[in-house]
Amino acid sequence: MKVCKALASGLQPGPNDFEAGGGGYGYNHTYIGGAAYKYGFGDPRSAEETASVSQIASPASTLLLADCGIAQGNASAVYEYSFAEPVWLVGPDNKVLRYHPTPSIHFRHGGSANVAWCDGHVSSKKMAFSSDNKPYGADNAAARIGWFGPEDNSLFDLE
Repeated sequence: MKVCKALASGLQPGPNDFEAGGGGYGYNHTYIGGAAYKYGFGDPRSAEETASVSQIASPASTLLLADCGIAQGNASAVYEYSFAEPVWLVGPDNKVLRYHPTPSIHFRHGGSANVAWCDGHVSSKKMAFSSDNKPYGADNAAARIGWFGPEDNSLFDLE
């Protein structure tokens, strides 16, 4: 896959560049491309089952794909990442765990991220908030990685 030009200019291979090849675009694997909301992330079934179109209550407001990246080391080290992480982690039966995953939506286009929705339209969104969850040592907000919209999973989930 071709790397987004806005991300490619700053890419430098590093020890944690585990998603190279994704182009800097991530998909909604928690609800659309997988079933972690149903089984939990540790269950293999969460990677075997995907959502059907009929399960998506509001396709025009359910995220399918977005500009994504993971910040590492410092704010200038952003690497490709293939998943658009929801605001909150979820466990089996869509139990919201009230724990932010490492954010991955990258607002690299003049402070905005391009988002493709399940109905096929695309929009540009500004970052609303980030998280200090930084397993790779970077300041996510300084790297322009976070989320847009409300601080819940409503733009990711099937409801």
